[in-house]
Amino acid sequence: MEHLRSRLQTSLGEILEVFHHPANMRMSAADYKPFVNAADCRDICCDQLGDDRVRDHCHVAGKYHNARNLKLSI
Repeated sequence: MEHLRSRLQTSLGEILEVFHHPANMRMSAADYKPFVNAADCRDICCDQLGDDRVRDHCHVAGKYHNARNLKLSI
């Protein structure tokens, strides 16, 4: 049990480090046109996009996602 607890503690530290230092977003030229032309948030809330449009990305890999994340939380 002590070994398991130690491994979990180490893993938690590594995970928290990733979330405290997210990867920079990588948005290609091919990603930009759909971002500008998107009318709604297809990935999370399905609402119309307006002034709250954001560029969302994977904080681990940095890959851009065309979604609005203001309503998303862990």
